[in-house]
Amino acid sequence: MEIFGVWRIDSHTIDVNAHEEWPVLVALRDVENGETFLITRKKRLRKDTWRLFTPFLRDDHNYELIVHNRVFPLGFSEAYWNRFRFRGWLGVRRTSHTTIFRLFAPRAQKVILSLFEKPYQNLEPALYYEGEIQLEMRRIGHGVWEISVPRDCKGYYYGYRVFGPKGPGELFRPDIIIADPYAHAVASFVVYPQRHLAFIVDDNYKWKNPRIQLPKNHEWLIYECHLRDMTMLSSCEKKGTYDGFVERNQEGGIAHLKELGVNAVEFLPLQEFAEIEPYYLDHSTAPFYNDFNPYSRNHWGYMTTSFFSPENYYARGDLHQGAWNGSDGYQVYAMKNMVDKLHGEGIAVIMDVVYNHVSLYDANALRLIDRHYYFWTTSMGHDEARTGCGNDFRSDRFMSRRLVIDSLIHWVKEYNIDGFRFDLATVIDWETYRQLARKLRRLKPDIFLTVEPWHGGRGGKRDGGDYCLHPGQNHFSRMGITAWNDRFRNLIRGGTHAHPYPSYGLVFGKISTDEIWQALQCYPGIFLEPYHSVNYIESHDNHTFTDFLRIGSGDIRPDQEIKPEEILDKAVLTPRQLDQAKLAALVLFLSPGVVMIHEGQEFGRMRLVHPPDGSFSLLGHVHWHKNMTGEWVNHHQRWPKHKAHPWTIDGDGYEKDNPTNWVDWRLKEINRPLYDFYRSLIAFRKAHSWIGKIRPPHLTKKLPEAGEGFGWEMSHKKESLVVLINFSSAKTVFHLSPSWELVFSTHLEETYREGQKIVLPSTRGIVLKKK
Repeated sequence: MEIFGVWRIDSHTIDVNAHEEWPVLVALRDVENGETFLITRKKRLRKDTWRLFTPFLRDDHNYELIVHNRVFPLGFSEAYWNRFRFRGWLGVRRTSHTTIFRLFAPRAQKVILSLFEKPYQNLEPALYYEGEIQLEMRRIGHGVWEISVPRDCKGYYYGYRVFGPKGPGELFRPDIIIADPYAHAVASFVVYPQRHLAFIVDDNYKWKNPRIQLPKNHEWLIYECHLRDMTMLSSCEKKGTYDGFVERNQEGGIAHLKELGVNAVEFLPLQEFAEIEPYYLDHSTAPFYNDFNPYSRNHWGYMTTSFFSPENYYARGDLHQGAWNGSDGYQVYAMKNMVDKLHGEGIAVIMDVVYNHVSLYDANALRLIDRHYYFWTTSMGHDEARTGCGNDFRSDRFMSRRLVIDSLIHWVKEYNIDGFRFDLATVIDWETYRQLARKLRRLKPDIFLTVEPWHGGRGGKRDGGDYCLHPGQNHFSRMGITAWNDRFRNLIRGGTHAHPYPSYGLVFGKISTDEIWQALQCYPGIFLEPYHSVNYIESHDNHTFTDFLRIGSGDIRPDQEIKPEEILDKAVLTPRQLDQAKLAALVLFLSPGVVMIHEGQEFGRMRLVHPPDGSFSLLGHVHWHKNMTGEWVNHHQRWPKHKAHPWTIDGDGYEKDNPTNWVDWRLKEINRPLYDFYRSLIAFRKAHSWIGKIRPPHLTKKLPEAGEGFGWEMSHKKESLVVLINFSSAKTVFHLSPSWELVFSTHLEETYREGQKIVLPSTRGIVLKKK
């Protein structure tokens, strides 16, 4: 008999997908205790589906169906999971004499609250640690466990031991203490795999600037950055920290944002994440073998540990190996203070949040509470990971969706966050977005929501599939949620990855005017409003934009090694690269839609691979060098073949918490012409912010009389602007009456008018205003 699936529906019902007549003898076995009983009652629902009626099935036990001596583990239907719908509060509630703890663990057999006055020191899995106060919790319904402790537990550390059933794919480990998923602060033990404890913070931060006047939906000028990158090579005192970011007298941080003129900063993840990954080429780190990351680090932060807690590494700026980090809870105060001071300068704060997956490389609470509930799994209990990140979060279940939305509300209420960017957003289902948008706008009507609209979704009516920027498929726009527009990015720079002598891209003179016109209209049928498109030409992913130019022009080969003493000389933009960078920036800021730039884009940042120093290696400090055959090695290891080698241009810096990613502020001076151009562009766009919402008939195109180029006219009330660009290698001629005067240009020192004509040399762009 061929059986294709077996699912629990409720405590007395099983559905079986089978293509043959049902046999007489079918047994059910309890995996926990081995008890077996016959099933005699059944009903055919469809040609290929049978419903079996069973004795009572416990939620905290797993079962197997036995047919003709073949064993089929029982999976879980959505009807089964939908029974768990708790609507009360979760986490911790305190009074002066009582602390109540609640945890959602739907299939747990027992849950123990572990309280500590100071963090434990033994990292070996154990059922008891020195100093641990163990209190058994009680189930109160819908999979929630609770205990009331007759004291105010302020300043205590706590976690949970979750006991659960045996079975395929189960990860219950009561010998490992897990942090509360609703914890407001988390301390982390820095070793692989990381351990975490929740910390009960007495938070009494006094806000000076809780709310600011946010930009209108078409006025956002966003600066994407990593908090540490912006301060590690700056002159601030507290480098790599929340406090350091808002020190005033420095090259980077808040001082740079204010000087540049942007009105919003979008931080790479600030939620607590796992900074440590498996040690490189160490077979003892099973089930994960790291042959891809010689740094054994995660720098960008896209490996979330706790949805409610600020990253504790950024509180002090140091990772102390073999010790607890963040144990004083200062990260809560410091992050609030940073947001407060950014608001004081009129800068909105957007958080990049990661709900599509969680960290694999630590004692992650959600995976150890109930992997089958929170994640996509196969019928054999394995992770179904379409994100490429090892696991995919199951947002469409009631308590998963609630966890996401509760955490977003927490960041808005407690930290006065002004917007969110959702990583790999198509994994999250449409209904979750509808609910979170409605609830967040109720709290903050002008909140900014944007998404990375690709990679890992299941498609259909559930979510955006693997990519949703196709006509009729961008449901984000229907909900008023903006999206990163990679079509615009690729049109300007030629694609996702840099290649020598590319065959596509406006800055390389290889583009059609029809494609430009589609981009200027923000791709009709994809974006319902121009300001739903977040236009950009560089982000944290892939190469920097000016590295695209360096590689694309053939000036630097992708595998070319640059000596440390040559970095500044190689980073200086050539006249050709400067022209290309200015033209791209002009098109970016003079196009309808929201504008985003990335750290260092404004002064031609070069990202060069600096090798690890071995500080997070089992080998200790190591020296990477080239051997006789040209391979990069140290005394025991080889560099991974698929990664950019040391001292070459880097296109994937997620693991490098070193000068590879840290912004080198010297480039701001050596490429000063580009930086000054960006400052002028930002000021011009702010003075003409209506550009962000323009669409036909107030947007029309202008084609050249001769040569390759493009132009567009935008009008708003009594004001009209014309933008003319030449992206080719020869001159371009436009017909335009003298009633239009030049107001902005990539080369202000040049003259372009010849009577009724505008003659643009190669790689030029100008803006004219009607007199």
